[in-house]
Amino acid sequence: MPRKKGIGVKLAGLDQYRFTDLAKEEYFFVVISTQGEGEPPILAKKFYEQLHETQVDLKK
Repeated sequence: MPRKKGIGVKLAGLDQYRFTDLAKEEYFFVVISTQGEGEPPILAKKFYEQLHETQVDLKK
């Protein structure tokens, strides 16, 4: 269905996604679980930390 609407879909784990590509995205949808007391899962921790430590231009 997304391709019919002209939306390209890329499926990737946050441990494989390049944080520097985030500002280039037109749409970015994340489904993520938490563990313990709301901490990000181990494989998403680096992305989570970069997101909170960096001012990313998300005007798009």
